[in-house]
Amino acid sequence: MKRLAKESLVANLAIKAASVIFLAFVSISAVMADDIHINAAPGQVYNLPASLNDTHIIITGSGSSGAPFIVAGAGGKTTLRGNSSIIVTGDFITIRNVSFVNNQINYRDYEALIQIGTKKNSANNNTISNCDFQYTGTFPDMDVKSQFYWIEFFGKTNLVDKCTFEGKQNRLPVIHVNSKGWTGDNNTISNCIFKNVKSRKGEALEAIRIGFGNSRSNCKIINNNFFNYFGDAETISCKSNGVIVSGNTFTDCRSGVSLRLGDSCQIINNKFTNTVWPVRISGTGHVISNNVFDSPASSITFMKGGNGCSYKAVDNITVNDNVFVGKLDLKVLQSSDCDELPKGVLMRNNFLYTNGLYKIAEGDYGSVMHGMSPAFKARTDGVKEFKYSMKNFSPTTDSKIMQKLKTYQNLKINN
Repeated sequence: MKRLAKESLVANLAIKAASVIFLAFVSISAVMADDIHINAAPGQVYNLPASLNDTHIIITGSGSSGAPFIVAGAGGKTTLRGNSSIIVTGDFITIRNVSFVNNQINYRDYEALIQIGTKKNSANNNTISNCDFQYTGTFPDMDVKSQFYWIEFFGKTNLVDKCTFEGKQNRLPVIHVNSKGWTGDNNTISNCIFKNVKSRKGEALEAIRIGFGNSRSNCKIINNNFFNYFGDAETISCKSNGVIVSGNTFTDCRSGVSLRLGDSCQIINNKFTNTVWPVRISGTGHVISNNVFDSPASSITFMKGGNGCSYKAVDNITVNDNVFVGKLDLKVLQSSDCDELPKGVLMRNNFLYTNGLYKIAEGDYGSVMHGMSPAFKARTDGVKEFKYSMKNFSPTTDSKIMQKLKTYQNLKINN
């Protein structure tokens, strides 16, 4: 009897051991296959593994202003591939050192590779830092089912800093910043690189889009570099009030900044090199200041506006302390029923550099354009294009402007 009891005990222990091993195997497999849920708390760090495939990381909870919660990539960077994404629903959370490579997610389930906040609940004071996004495959050009953002914001005082974005091909902007109300969301995109994006038939592939109209975002887009970006007729699309675009460089791009559905925006201290449509303007109260325009095609383009059309009338625009290299052409585009020419375009202390340096005559160039007969260009898209060639210049030897040009030319050569 004792022998049988002993054998039974050994058998039971063996069965239990096997069960533990089996359960452990099931548990590990489930963790590998399921989403990763992280509950954030102030001052803590969650270290990601070296790589993840088809994994969604959902971060709830929050850090604090003095002790953010950090989600950190392993070693150099954690690589997320396939149907992978990160969604943040709390505040004071930092995501850093993560690479997204050739991802394809279902937009009905997840709108972005990194989504901060949701349509119902905003998330604030979060940071995305030192992350890379790259795509080398192909997407159907006009397919909306394969669309998704790379980063999307719902919230205030969020930051994207020191990130690189390359090769996006599917529909929707690289970064979309939602904006609601009139108090200002104050999100910032800084020190990032956007590069090597091909044109697509369906467009809708801006590098950065702010809002959808009827809001004041106060978003800041500062010190970013855009290279070989052709995804959309608007590389930066400002559809909100109070946007500041400062210190950026646009090199060999299809377009630069479009002030589309907002007022009181600032485009200051930027450099546009070989960029076909550097600045396009509709709305009122904008300031275009201290930029260098070095484009063979155009300088500043205004939209005709009016009641019943999709563009606001242009008025009360300040254009000051800019340098135009090669030529100064002001263009006006007219679509559908928009028929109101720009007015109140005040140009002061601007310069043209060709074979020498010239100061551009000051005045209300809205009024100047009203009195000119522009060159008309027919376009296949139904938009009417008018070019106003400005010729009222006087020679100057302004030393500050010459130094500014020298600095720009040195940077151009080194880049």
